[in-house]
Amino acid sequence: MRKGQENLIPFSERTEEEARENGRKGGKASGAARRRKADLRRMAQDILDGTYTDKNGKPFTGAELIRSGLLANLGNPNSKNWGKAMDIFIQLTGANMSPEQKAKLKAETQLAKAKAKAADPKQAVSTVNDNFLEALNATAEEDDWSDNDDG
Repeated sequence: MRKGQENLIPFSERTEEEARENGRKGGKASGAARRRKADLRRMAQDILDGTYTDKNGKPFTGAELIRSGLLANLGNPNSKNWGKAMDIFIQLTGANMSPEQKAKLKAETQLAKAKAKAADPKQAVSTVNDNFLEALNATAEEDDWSDNDDG
C-alpha cells in the first residue's frame, strides 16, 4: 500500500448511504468547477471584445492587446517571458495537432531560440519577430517555416 493510503476505504466496502453522499459531493464539486471555467471563459471573452485606449487616446481591442503582448514576448527570445509566451502560442496553435507534431514544433522552437542566441541578438529578434508576424498574416514563405535546419 502506498504512503497516505492507509485510511482509504474502497467503495465496495462503503455503505449505500456513504456512496450516495460521496457521489453528491462529487457532483457539487464538478458543478462548481464547470461554473468557474465558464466564468473564466466569459471574462476572457469580455476582455477580447472590449475596447480600450492607449496613453495617446488611440483605441484598440482586447484581442489586439493580447496579441501585442504575446508578440512582444515572442519577438524577443532573450526575454524572461519568451518561454511562457511560446508555450501559450503552442497551446493556441496546437489544439488539433498530434503529439508527434507538437514535439516537432517544440523542437523547432528550441532550435530557433538557439539560433537566435548564437546570432546577433538585435538581428535575431528582428528576424524571429518578422517571420512570426508573417506567419500570423499567412504571408511567410514556405522556406521560413520549413523542416530543414538551414534556417
